[in-house]
Amino acid sequence: MSVALVAARPDARMRGLADELHAELVEAGPGLRLLDRLTSRRGFEDDLAWVPVARRRCARFGLLHAFSMPAGGAAAGSGRPFVLSFGVAPCREELAARRGRLALVQSAVRAARVVTAADADVAAAVERWLGVPARVLDPFGDPAACAALHREVSS
Repeated sequence: MSVALVAARPDARMRGLADELHAELVEAGPGLRLLDRLTSRRGFEDDLAWVPVARRRCARFGLLHAFSMPAGGAAAGSGRPFVLSFGVAPCREELAARRGRLALVQSAVRAARVVTAADADVAAAVERWLGVPARVLDPFGDPAACAALHREVSS
C-alpha cells in the first residue's frame, strides 16, 4: 500500500514522520506561492491554489493522510481513502475567518474515512463544531499507532 502524507507546507516533524512511516509527501511547490498570496489577500484560505494540483498528485496513492484543511480538500477531491488529522481545535472564529474555509472543512470531514485529533480537547472541539467524532491519535507522538490506523483504513 502506498501512503502519502498531504500537507502544503510540511515542517521537519512532518518530514520525520514520512520517513518513519515510509510514506511520501505531497506538498506545494514554489510555483504557486504568487497565486496563493493573491487569493489570500482576497480573504480565501491559504494554500488554496495548491488544492487542484495536489488532487492530481494524490490520485496515484492508495491511502492519504491529510494534515491541513487545504490538504483535506485535496484528499477529498482525489477519490482515494484518507485520514484527516486535526492538530489544533477548530473554533467558530477560525472556521469563519477565511472565505470558503467552512465549506472546505465540511467537505473534507464528510469524505474522510477517519478523523483524528491530537488530544481529547481537540477531539471534543471537532465533535462540537463539525459534528463528527474524532479518534484521539497524535501521529507525531505515536507513529506506530498511526501506521496501524493506515493499515486499518486501507483494508
